[in-house]
Amino acid sequence: MAILDSRYIGMIDIPEPQDLRSRFVYNFFVPDERTNRSGAARFQGVKKESTQRLIDTRVAQAHLPRYIEINFDEARSGDGNIEDLGNQPILTDPAVKGKTDNEDTLTTERDAIYRYTDRSVRARLTGKARLLSKLMTLENEDVLDQILEISKENEKIDVAQLQEVLSPESTPGVEYVNDVGKLNEPDVYVLASSLTLDMFLDRRLLRASLGGDYTKESLLKTVNTKKAKDDALKFLPTCSTDGQNDSFEPTFTLIKTEPVQWPSEKVNTMTIGYILERIEVNEAGELVGTSRFLIDGASSTSFIDTKIAYGSTYTYSVRTVSLIQRVIDSDGNDDLPPGFYNSWSLVSSRPSKMSIVEAIERVPPLEPDGVFYRYNYDGGGLVLRWQIPVGKQRDVKYFQIFRRKSIYDPFTCVAQIDFDDSTMVSTKREQVDPSNNFKFDSPTTSFIDSDFNRESSYIYAIAAIDAHGLTSGYSAQSLVSFDRIKNVINLKNISKPGAPKQYPNFFIDPDLDDNIFVDSLTQDAIFVSKKNKIKVYFDPDAATFSSVDGRTGEIISTKNNNAAVYKLHLINIDRQKSTTLEIAVDNLGSS
Repeated sequence: MAILDSRYIGMIDIPEPQDLRSRFVYNFFVPDERTNRSGAARFQGVKKESTQRLIDTRVAQAHLPRYIEINFDEARSGDGNIEDLGNQPILTDPAVKGKTDNEDTLTTERDAIYRYTDRSVRARLTGKARLLSKLMTLENEDVLDQILEISKENEKIDVAQLQEVLSPESTPGVEYVNDVGKLNEPDVYVLASSLTLDMFLDRRLLRASLGGDYTKESLLKTVNTKKAKDDALKFLPTCSTDGQNDSFEPTFTLIKTEPVQWPSEKVNTMTIGYILERIEVNEAGELVGTSRFLIDGASSTSFIDTKIAYGSTYTYSVRTVSLIQRVIDSDGNDDLPPGFYNSWSLVSSRPSKMSIVEAIERVPPLEPDGVFYRYNYDGGGLVLRWQIPVGKQRDVKYFQIFRRKSIYDPFTCVAQIDFDDSTMVSTKREQVDPSNNFKFDSPTTSFIDSDFNRESSYIYAIAAIDAHGLTSGYSAQSLVSFDRIKNVINLKNISKPGAPKQYPNFFIDPDLDDNIFVDSLTQDAIFVSKKNKIKVYFDPDAATFSSVDGRTGEIISTKNNNAAVYKLHLINIDRQKSTTLEIAVDNLGSS
């Protein structure tokens, strides 16, 4: 059985735009990118070929730090030709602003659209199904029968009927996991909570019902009756004369009229533009605000939104705006003398399907290159110098210096160079010992390892981290030692740049270790191809520990204790590309 959304009830149907697409483009870093929403007037708005061809792409990349580009298919209404139109109205004209009627609210003078959505149906169905799930686990049939009888007597829930309707055998997609008391909610619950009931209702009846005149007959009295009445009186306008006959023609807002001699039943329409609606939700999940952008022209189907903040999530939808020409018969109301008039009105369609885009950049920086080593003969220690990695984003704000004794040892971060000038600093995915963090006001590409002496031998590597917490791989790894006879340092190349942080030996030459014959990473790796899904099973042997001296602690890192995450590293061997997935574990147990 398929459950479909209730059909929209309306008096006019304007085709809405189709295939709405949006994408976030990040060009370069600016310190106030998370708070500055001013945008750039030069680029903000419709992306027309006639104007955008004059703006070189490199100019936009150099002057526009970030933007969202929105594209959609053109929506045509009518034949596109209205006789005697004269000057086509422009949506951005102050004389026209605010005079566009919405298709989903356009009614007659007498009627109003009453829309009802039961948002709590999902929670109610889920609660009943969970109760049924618990009842189905009872082994004693007598106890189950008693509970069923009690339930029927109290008329709170008809479990027998619910069992028949929601049983897994009769309803595909319904599953019960009784041993942990968890119910996997089927899609039908989500769909049920989004069903909308639309109907036309006489304004006078609606006002009287909410006002109390018909409360006993049609509506139940509640403590919120007075509040409902006040809202109704505020938002439901009265008719011009309640004694007139009902009108079955929609009431349009007129933007232009011309007197004519004869009536006409012909109605002409044409698309003149679009309304782009945007909703912004910040990183904290708070609704920042909504915006509407007016787009002139039926062929203007590309828009650049520069008034965005990094890290926020944006939802876009588009409405088609049509110009409607028809002849009306005035009875002397609306400041028009009696007679026939050629009239023009603007009507917008229902919103298109929404497009959601996150203003988040996910391109990690390249690893530092040009790493040089020099022994500090004046005060001792090893001087490391490197170059800032190449990249148009210019968002590198940290360098990490790593050191280890041999290829069999893990790297240790001995220093982090911090020169982040963001007005709102991003949360880091990696935490470095505060004693090893060195703060600077400007980019710094050098470091002195004072632990290095004439007897030392270490492998060094450097990684770059951008302002958003994305990290590069290791730079070229070099084994640095001191030749006491020649009084110089010796360098030996251990690995080329690009090794992932999780696998520093990814590019190690097998000749360096007699125990490996292939890359140490891929020796025990699982090879798959043509896969687009992966299932990860977390099955620990224990959650806590206790020692002989009375100490206790948690073995598993979950969201509930130290908010730690696990990382799964996926590597494409053929393309030499990799990505890291962060997995957070929820403790759903009772303790």
